[in-house]
Amino acid sequence: MLRDDADFMLHMMRTYDKGFRFYADIANKDNKATLRVFARRAALPGFNDSGAHITNMAFFYSNLMSLKLAKEQDEATVARMVKRLTSEPAEIFGLDVGSLEIGAQADMVLINPDALDGWQPDQTRKLEYREIFGHEQMVNRPEGIVDSVYINGVLAWKDGTAQAALGQETLGRALRAA
Repeated sequence: MLRDDADFMLHMMRTYDKGFRFYADIANKDNKATLRVFARRAALPGFNDSGAHITNMAFFYSNLMSLKLAKEQDEATVARMVKRLTSEPAEIFGLDVGSLEIGAQADMVLINPDALDGWQPDQTRKLEYREIFGHEQMVNRPEGIVDSVYINGVLAWKDGTAQAALGQETLGRALRAA
């Protein structure tokens, strides 16, 4: 007989061992404050870990979520969020990137706005086996939202697939520690 929630969890772990998976939203559940936080000058929304940990948390895709929430507001909010994700982080790190100007490094991410509208982040979380780790990793891989990625004007990613130049040509520069 199960006495409480802890007893239930222990029962499930004993019964299913490593086959038992669950998740619990502990932050950003209703997103009421999320856009406000992303818009704050003190925040750096472009730096996140949407799948950088092994089987742990790290499945909140703040870059796309910030654009989705901004799009639900108005065009001015979208423009502000694009700036927060591009030129403002570049300025903070002293990088000559993050804008589309003549002569600038042409780094671009093309987003499908209809796919972004329909995206339900809780439905795109998954465990993905990573050969490099020899382990499953929890990631958030929303399909069809990021149409293509250009690095220094060269197509690096298209329709969810790495392109020939990625990993074969020097497209950008590594961000070095100061």
